[in-house]
Amino acid sequence: MFYDFHIHTCLTATAADDMTPSAIVKTAAQRGLGVIGVADYNSCSNCRAAVIAGKSAGVVVIPGMELITSEGIHTLCLFPDVESAEACAREIQYSMPALRHDPAAHGHQYIVSAAGTVLGEEERYLELPSAVSFREVPGLAMRYGGIGGFAHLDRDPGSALSVLEKIDPYMSYVMANVTNQADPAEYVKRFPFLSIYTNSDAFSLDEISQTSKNNILEASFSNSETFIRFLRELPI
Repeated sequence: MFYDFHIHTCLTATAADDMTPSAIVKTAAQRGLGVIGVADYNSCSNCRAAVIAGKSAGVVVIPGMELITSEGIHTLCLFPDVESAEACAREIQYSMPALRHDPAAHGHQYIVSAAGTVLGEEERYLELPSAVSFREVPGLAMRYGGIGGFAHLDRDPGSALSVLEKIDPYMSYVMANVTNQADPAEYVKRFPFLSIYTNSDAFSLDEISQTSKNNILEASFSNSETFIRFLRELPI
């Protein structure tokens, strides 16, 4: 089963406005992806629409969030269901500065329905560090039934490698992600204690992953819960 579980929706200010959940799901289905995840900065407000759109298209959608830690490290949290994702996002947003979003300066943060209708716009600027340390992320995600890992190790700024002197097994992380531009074998060799997954970190429809040897899992999944269980119990 081919996957891409780090895709930004139009809730991310720097993502294209046409990155609606329904458009993302349609593109993923056309490219043969069976499992995708939507993960916007510090919010899960478009996860519910994406899951609904995925069910109609036969694509399993994992509710996710790109959580920015207090150190400025970008992490990827994936959840077994929308309710858990939304609950975690609420906790994160309580810890963030209440800076009002300026669409003219940063771009829109659209909240949309499964049909693609704009329901509103997030008023709080999302792309800010939360009060959560990177060391707290794995435990936080697990508390909501999910899994937390390092996002885009190969992409600066914001990667753990660009902020920390080193990554070691004592940080409680078991998963990390690299983008399609990286050679995952290089990171597997450097960090044998991490399961390395290749994702697009897409901000536009064109960037969503094509099928390749780097984004295939020798397993199939009927829902997000079984996928999260796989990531937590059966790392590749």
